[in-house]
Amino acid sequence: MVHIDVFWDKLKAANHPITFRDRLEVNPISIPFSDLLLEKLQIVSFSRKDMIDTLLLLKAHIVAGREELETISTDRVAHVLSRD
Repeated sequence: MVHIDVFWDKLKAANHPITFRDRLEVNPISIPFSDLLLEKLQIVSFSRKDMIDTLLLLKAHIVAGREELETISTDRVAHVLSRD
């Protein structure tokens, strides 16, 4: 069984909506890894699978200030979270 998430232009999750408009150009295959991390971290009922997914995402990709392919951008995460 395969599970696929489909988003149009915004993910309305928990406290921080994530807008994908103009974000899909960062990574040609999926949403940018910064947005994927933000999506995972906002899950209210965090399961073991969610924890493993999040840890693997952080381990497998570079965490850096600016946004590049294969990078989790701390600037992007800070920007989204600072809108409170």
